[in-house]
Amino acid sequence: RYPIDSTPFRLLLRKDVNLLRDARIIDLQAADDIVILSLIDKAGDSSGAIKLFFVQKPIFDLKEWVITDAQGVETRIEVAELDKGKPIDSKKFEPTAFTIQPTTGQ
Repeated sequence: RYPIDSTPFRLLLRKDVNLLRDARIIDLQAADDIVILSLIDKAGDSSGAIKLFFVQKPIFDLKEWVITDAQGVETRIEVAELDKGKPIDSKKFEPTAFTIQPTTGQ
């Protein structure tokens, strides 16, 4: 488990999202079919940056995002085959327990 407030994603998951107040836009790129917005937290409490990719056609929609952590490691998530007509099961967002099995040196 990792606290969401320690990640750049907290900018988008707050109850009151206000990017003008809370984020610093570090890059904005636009082409005919895509807009890429790169942000960091103004407060400086979280490490890293978030890059949002929006497609413009047929409607303006989030296509993917890339989180860059404090070490510069990128994690890319692509939104695909999204059924917007279905409700999201909240159980998918509940934390689950897991264990790490020690490995034997062979």
